[in-house]
Amino acid sequence: MDQTVKTFTSEGADARKWIGRIIMAVILGEAIWSLIVSIMNNLVVPWLGDVMGQASGLPTSFTQRPYDYPDLFISVLEFCIAGIVAVMLNYFLQWQRAGRVEPRVRLRPRRSSPHGSFLKPPRPQRRPRPVRNMHD
Repeated sequence: MDQTVKTFTSEGADARKWIGRIIMAVILGEAIWSLIVSIMNNLVVPWLGDVMGQASGLPTSFTQRPYDYPDLFISVLEFCIAGIVAVMLNYFLQWQRAGRVEPRVRLRPRRSSPHGSFLKPPRPQRRPRPVRNMHD
């Protein structure tokens, strides 16, 4: 019968993380899919057309397609940018927010030191009282 009690803030933080993970998955999934399509259209299909040749009965649009390296480069660049965005989003999701801290009210004002705030000013030493004789 051990049941853990979840507070509203823990559920909200957990939902925030899951929403962020879904957003990261969509961004990375789209970038990966775009990269795969670009590799197929700009490298694999022209390579297969060169290997099979025109005598294989393939349409001319398949066999005479040029290699398109600029489109492939743009797709790789989009993938890199999506990865950077996903890493930044993950960083902000794992970053713990500090709770609001109320400032303390000081009763006595702090004295500033000529040596800086990290050194305490020396205390004056007390002089010992002279011992008085009872006979004087």
